[in-house]
Amino acid sequence: MKLNIYSLLLGAICILILQSPVRADGESEFLVFVSADDLERRSVSQTGIPTSDFTPAVDFLFSYMNGPWRFLGEYFLTDDEHELERLQIGYDHTANSSIWLGRFHQPSSAWNNLWHHGAYLQPSISRPAIENWEDDGGVIASHITGLMLDAWQARDGSSGIRYLVAAGIAPRLTDSELIPFDLLDPDDSSGNLAANLNVAYYPDIVGESNFGAIVSYSEILADPIAAFGIENPFVIRQLLLGGQVNWEWDDWQIISAAYYVDNTVERSVVAIDDAFFSAYLQLARTLGASTNGYLRLEKTSDTSSDSYLQLFPNFVAQRELLGFRYDFAERQAIALEFSRNEISMDDFSELRLQWSATFP
Repeated sequence: MKLNIYSLLLGAICILILQSPVRADGESEFLVFVSADDLERRSVSQTGIPTSDFTPAVDFLFSYMNGPWRFLGEYFLTDDEHELERLQIGYDHTANSSIWLGRFHQPSSAWNNLWHHGAYLQPSISRPAIENWEDDGGVIASHITGLMLDAWQARDGSSGIRYLVAAGIAPRLTDSELIPFDLLDPDDSSGNLAANLNVAYYPDIVGESNFGAIVSYSEILADPIAAFGIENPFVIRQLLLGGQVNWEWDDWQIISAAYYVDNTVERSVVAIDDAFFSAYLQLARTLGASTNGYLRLEKTSDTSSDSYLQLFPNFVAQRELLGFRYDFAERQAIALEFSRNEISMDDFSELRLQWSATFP
């Protein structure tokens, strides 16, 4: 096999893991997240959109700390997919900063920074369309393979500012789906540069409430797409500017973000520059000791005219959602969601029922 930057990167991760100092006081944790989702759709007129779907899933998460060294691995599988979601090794450079190498979630809003693929952790069954994972129809990068700096700057009292800076390999566009770089099969997912900056203010550095700004850039390599009459490879240069908030007070929680996304689609000698704006607001309230209710509004502009979004015909442009969650046992929950959804050529309703749990 020809040696390239991708095999070198994977080799570097393995070497760092093997060479990290072994100490008796190292700490490890292994968690298993399981879930079962049942989805029913009504009033669907477009072909290719299933009217029902049942998805069992399991997510394995392993973490290890040994002195200044950290390791994190996550493997996710369902009845129709399996993927190494995260594999990263970190080093605490100072008491307030860590450097990570490997494949990690792009640092953006709380959906990537707090709630990974373990369904039990999410405050709702579904994610906002603009925050979807790549293989769930996402239109922005959710995974980067490369380097990430996670640093804190303490302020007066217990508040602080968190800086997340990442750079690495962007996803590839294949058959109208973004494919993130795969450490286990790099030849099928090689992409160009991705870079991200997230700056957020935390009133309490040990809490989760925060608000901040996001800037990201992805240079996405795209394969020919026969369904759109595109016969040659092309490049998409995507710039994202946005702000996000995840705030809790009393029995309330607000999760919101707004993104301006500029896309330059370069095909042969032609470059088409379009942009769209996407925002969502999710408001949740504790209704009892074990019950939460939430609603979410989503809106994305220019979905029918943006040349990039046209490559994702099933992207949800508008959604109104209402949901409830009940934690009926220790580390087990059941949730119900109803939503109205609009895509470029259709609108339909969805009913979702989910059981989720985490062990041990």
